[in-house]
Amino acid sequence: MYKRNEVYYEQIAKNISANISSSINFSIDAGTSETWHNVKGFDNFNIVNTNLKKYRANSNHSEQIHLKYILILGVNTHEHDYIGVVKIMKELGINHLILSCDIRGKYKRSKKEIDELVFATASLIEILHLNNLKCVMQNYSPNESKGVRANFIKNLFKLGKVATIKDLLGK
Repeated sequence: MYKRNEVYYEQIAKNISANISSSINFSIDAGTSETWHNVKGFDNFNIVNTNLKKYRANSNHSEQIHLKYILILGVNTHEHDYIGVVKIMKELGINHLILSCDIRGKYKRSKKEIDELVFATASLIEILHLNNLKCVMQNYSPNESKGVRANFIKNLFKLGKVATIKDLLGK
């Protein structure tokens, strides 16, 4: 079911509660209110998060809430946003994120833009992995997907240990 994130729909909450096969999709696209405002054009990040919590409270299992993060180069491809999304996912008990990239100009990206997208996506996947969270990639070209996998594997070898959200935040 697709609806606007800033409006809480009681009927959707009832449907999620009554029907274990139903689900709701949220395009989260940010881990901070500042980035949310830059991506969405609205200053309602806290309202959206409150609605997410309400829907999750009414759901029978975490798979009924689908979170999607569309990476937009230079806008929401920063580590603090990735860490913020991880916090949200952990708070909600959701362990799966759908990753997508901005599809405008998908096949017109320069080599530099592809490299930046590959690095940004691999970085987010690494943070998810280090926090025992899963993801699936959508809307990436075959070469972008291959580059993301190669970068991710290379970074895991460099890292050498598993981190937690506390380690990432320096607490």
